[in-house]
Amino acid sequence: MENTPKTPGKTPPRIISDLKLYDLAAPDSRNPFTQPPYSYDHDTFIVPKTPDVKRCNHRFSVKHNRTHLDDPENGYPTRPIRKTAGICQECRCHVEITLLTNGPIPERCPTDIAPLHHFVLAGPMREQGRQRIFTFVCTTCRASLELIYRPPRLDEPYFDLLTDPENLRNRYEEALRQDPERRSIVMQSGIKVLDALSSYLNESLNPTREDRIIPEENKRFMTSFGKDCESFLVWLGFRKVYIPNPDGSPSENKGWQLPNTPSKDIFTDGPGVLLEDVQEEITVRMRKYSEAERRMLRNPLDPPHLLDLRVQNVLDSEVYTKAPTTLRSFKFDSELDEYFAGLGATQDFSDKLLKFCFNKQIEADPDHSSYYFDCLKGISEKRGTDDLNIIVGTLASEGYVSQQDVVKAYRYLGFQQSEIPSLVDDQILGSFNSRLESSPRHQESELRDKLRMIGVSRGSPSLTSAAENDFKTPQQALKWLDPTFDGSVQISDDSIIALAASKQSDRPEQTDLCRKAVEILAQDRDSEFLRIWAREGSYPENSKEEQIAAAYRFFNINDRTSTVDLDVLQFYTYESEDPARNEEAMRHYAVLSNHILKPNAGKGESWDTPVGLENMGNTCYLNCLLQFLYAIRPLRELITDFDEYKLDTSDPSYVPKKLDTQVVSKNMTILSQTFVKELRLLFQEMASDPRSSVRPTWDLAKLALKGDPVSGPAMPLLEPQEEEETRPPMKEPSPPPRPPPVPPRPIIGPMNKNDAGKTSIWNNDESTRREAEQAAQQQDVSEAMDEVLLKLQCAIKDTVPTSDGGMTDKVNELFYGKCVWKFLDSKTEDNTEIFASINVSLISKPKTISAGLDQSFGIDELESEGKKVRRYRTITKPPPIFQIHLHRQDYDHNRGDSVVLKHHIQLEEVIYLDRFITSSNPELHKVRENSWELDARLAKMHARRNQLLATTIDMEKPELLDATWSFVSSQGDVLNTDDPTLVDDLRAEAEHVRLKARAVSARLDGLETRRAALFTPYTRHAYRLAAVFVHRGQGGAMGGHYWIYIYDFKVDKWRRYEDREVREVTDPQEEIFKEKDPELQGAPYFVVYVRDEVKDEVVDALCRIKPVEEEVDADTQMGGMSEDGGNVNGLSLLKSSEAEEGAMKA
Repeated sequence: MENTPKTPGKTPPRIISDLKLYDLAAPDSRNPFTQPPYSYDHDTFIVPKTPDVKRCNHRFSVKHNRTHLDDPENGYPTRPIRKTAGICQECRCHVEITLLTNGPIPERCPTDIAPLHHFVLAGPMREQGRQRIFTFVCTTCRASLELIYRPPRLDEPYFDLLTDPENLRNRYEEALRQDPERRSIVMQSGIKVLDALSSYLNESLNPTREDRIIPEENKRFMTSFGKDCESFLVWLGFRKVYIPNPDGSPSENKGWQLPNTPSKDIFTDGPGVLLEDVQEEITVRMRKYSEAERRMLRNPLDPPHLLDLRVQNVLDSEVYTKAPTTLRSFKFDSELDEYFAGLGATQDFSDKLLKFCFNKQIEADPDHSSYYFDCLKGISEKRGTDDLNIIVGTLASEGYVSQQDVVKAYRYLGFQQSEIPSLVDDQILGSFNSRLESSPRHQESELRDKLRMIGVSRGSPSLTSAAENDFKTPQQALKWLDPTFDGSVQISDDSIIALAASKQSDRPEQTDLCRKAVEILAQDRDSEFLRIWAREGSYPENSKEEQIAAAYRFFNINDRTSTVDLDVLQFYTYESEDPARNEEAMRHYAVLSNHILKPNAGKGESWDTPVGLENMGNTCYLNCLLQFLYAIRPLRELITDFDEYKLDTSDPSYVPKKLDTQVVSKNMTILSQTFVKELRLLFQEMASDPRSSVRPTWDLAKLALKGDPVSGPAMPLLEPQEEEETRPPMKEPSPPPRPPPVPPRPIIGPMNKNDAGKTSIWNNDESTRREAEQAAQQQDVSEAMDEVLLKLQCAIKDTVPTSDGGMTDKVNELFYGKCVWKFLDSKTEDNTEIFASINVSLISKPKTISAGLDQSFGIDELESEGKKVRRYRTITKPPPIFQIHLHRQDYDHNRGDSVVLKHHIQLEEVIYLDRFITSSNPELHKVRENSWELDARLAKMHARRNQLLATTIDMEKPELLDATWSFVSSQGDVLNTDDPTLVDDLRAEAEHVRLKARAVSARLDGLETRRAALFTPYTRHAYRLAAVFVHRGQGGAMGGHYWIYIYDFKVDKWRRYEDREVREVTDPQEEIFKEKDPELQGAPYFVVYVRDEVKDEVVDALCRIKPVEEEVDADTQMGGMSEDGGNVNGLSLLKSSEAEEGAMKA
């Protein structure tokens, strides 16, 4: 929100600490919720010298009537909302804390990844009468937190009215005057008046009978309140009424009817809240009386219960890792507390939890990373623990710097401290480039270092890339070539070449960077003109590319991606009266028209390569999925001949389809059929379009990626039946977090003339595009695969007979298998499961795909009825297409964040599933049991190896000892150690650990070889590698990019499909099978194998149909596309066999 104050985030313990600091009665003191610590916007840590002496140090106690901890027994329905409230025992102000959680329970904090909530302000402070309201949201699970402060209901004048001795004497004398004969009248004390009022309020809040009326002449009531309190009683809700006679008739006697409060709901405000607040304030005041006076009460006062424990329950912070008591300061240190406040933490946090706080702060507020680094560094200096020192040192090595260093860096670039808040990246980059051009070469390194500091402190990728003399995006590449580029104008390809050539001429040492910049822009624009220059550094004279460039320059067309109207262009060729000029124009026109009308010009028009799919923003992994589905011949034919397989919902005999035990709703069937029709249109284009790439529609993307219907309200999907079993999930539960969806990418420019008649993304509803991108960001490729397969199943009828005499559909027959979980205790019943993919975790570092499957199908332990039960699974129906999902992310407890597992798992061209498939061969089962015994031994040896090598930093123990030895050796004079054997001992220990680790590794290799040999004879069920989905990038918010490799069994070659570009892989071992860094070169995330004996029938990677022109009558010409998309301009989409025949005839 625009007016939201910028402050550091807070964990629940910090929220609890700050609850006691905010004081409504001290508006001049710092508001800990909306005002950051003083040093947040200053270059050094400065702690105010004068504390807020007027501020109340709140002592909050629980208000039980306003507390709800989601306990079903308290009368409220269980819901994802918790609340508690308190009153200060000093100033009597009120506070309410409400947490509303969102999403499924497993994703709510705390989790292994997020041990505590991390709250940031969700808007400015709101004023509601005398209330002050603060709203926060958790940056991890999006839980919403609301804090409400209310001042006391009863000011001091009210208490004076009720308890002042002179007022009490006047009421006593008035009562005597009205009834002088009554001897039982006594003067009330202040505490008894408060006790009486508290009793009346309690009766109102918890009535024992209806319409309780206190007679006006009641002597205790008269001496306690009298005439002077009547307006006060009316304010509370008391009403003066006539007291009815016993027979119900009216009488002349009056009385005070107690306030009538509706049924209590602690989640809403009502009349009861006022009475509860007043009753609590009265109780607080009564506690201030002496012990002797309190003994006069009819019922003793309950002691106050500390609010902190209830808030911990509400905010899920009852348990978290704490620092040892020896590290905590029991004397308040204002400077140290500033550091903890900056991280949103408290002084009892462990080192690891402080690192989590640091990560969350810079994730939510990257502009102040230097401030948070100062906080962590300040705590480290005070604590002095090794772990925290290592964390701070590691962060410093990653480029984090202090605020003082950042301010000095700004000054080095010519900016004053007062200018820093208003600066934008372009201003800083402009100053940097100006100084870089005018400074001597030897100062370049220092200039870049200062810019890097500023870039890191601001969380600016553009500044850090410029500082590293590197670029990753087209915008950064253009900015590097032309520092004045601001994105307001389109720079032509020719201008880009001119800029690169000029820069290359001025600084020859930057030739490689110039080519890299042009290559990035060539990839973004799909420009062969730029691609050739990036590869060669120049153009041959009179080359085709030079002719095209000259033609664009002649007609002054700067944006090659814009649509060129050839009719208008041809008009200009006759415009001049100069024949030579017209002749030149005609020559350039011929070049451009040939280039534009043949979209594959420069690449060579070819029907021997699959068509690419243009990237639409967030959907590169959807493009991979669509290419894979198109390559599956039976599925492609099913989509092509959809009318033959479509479930007819308009037929009077229509019966909803069942997927196992769930009935597919009619709405879901209609939605799914809409998706299939969109998919059919795309497949038709991919087969018959002459271009090298086509663009999927946003409607298709949205429907494929869990989107709602394109128009109309959301529809229910499946209608569950009340049967004993339910359909199990289509894939196994995935260990969090999943591989990241892709980040937003630039949308390709307008389409050319060949897109006529097709829906353009520029004409589509903007909301459809946004919804499709949002759906893409919330899924990974395996989830998208599941969603697409489900929709395909819901759209078609069952046409394939099954072995048990039933029927199923083609999608189920192709992609879905069955397995059964068998329990070794022989008492637990076997459990059957349907799967579309198998999950293989890389946490345990399996060496090969087969080894990963061994783990997935190995012995698994789980708790059942208080005891451990062992189980394993076996495949009862292996599918023709066997899909494997590789999990490449884990949680790093030292970093407090998810990390990409860089472990290389070797892809195998052939795998054998014999050992995983149910078999009647007892020998095979015995071999499998032997493998489990070896697995147990291997696990113990891996643990032993990790024990020898693992450290808390990213370095194995022998290397760490070597590094320490090297450092100590080089610093001997400085360290001045009294132990002459220290250096030798370090070296010896490193060698000792290394030898032990080698011995364990040798034994591991031997056992693994022995285990692999167990199943060598079992090769009946062979599966061939057919497709590899690859992801490149980091986890979490950093995102990444997907592409796919598909193997063409007919021509024995791999192809790489990356959005619009499809190319043959010349060296598969180097590009696909060799170890790669997942963050830099990309690594497999999803692999697909196909049963060997059906691979040629299932995988058909190339299906292009060169249209054969033939005469058609006028009706056919007018017909165009059929209503359901089955015919495009008279061209029916052929099946593969027909396509091959047509291509041969052509």
